[in-house]
Amino acid sequence: SHICNREKRSAMSTLPPPNQVYRLLDHYLAELQRLPDTTVRAELSDEQNALLAYLRMDKIAEDEGFAAVIAAGFGRDVFESSLIAELHRWQIADTARILEQAAALYRRHGGEIESRAAAGESAESLRADYPDFAPLDEAYYLTCEDDFPKIYIYVRHRYPAFVLPQAA
Repeated sequence: SHICNREKRSAMSTLPPPNQVYRLLDHYLAELQRLPDTTVRAELSDEQNALLAYLRMDKIAEDEGFAAVIAAGFGRDVFESSLIAELHRWQIADTARILEQAAALYRRHGGEIESRAAAGESAESLRADYPDFAPLDEAYYLTCEDDFPKIYIYVRHRYPAFVLPQAA
């Protein structure tokens, strides 16, 4: 039995193998597909919700910009959630600062963008009508490639905190 305890102690002090971390991140992406209209969920921690919100936002913002994130209905999940604070904690300050600026624009234009999107207006047309987002879209596009390695390292070092509860 003392061998078992030693194994447990050494398992706790070692990091999970990279493929285990990638499987966890894949599971997060699968959750986003499984629940296409929901990102932030009450049963999850701030960190788990922040990772879901980041992955949701990144998928849209990198290609289509922040107006498209809002048009898709995820403005609140990205700009009024724990995401920005968590990114600061995760040492992903450049993206956090970009999102803070985008959040100010969301507060100013979000309702209008959401209404126009709900009425069938395209994300492309909305992006053209809200040019204030363009410099932030470009800044994000230039920094986002540096984010993933930092997120991966953070998740790997805090792996147990990111394991999602099993769906009932």
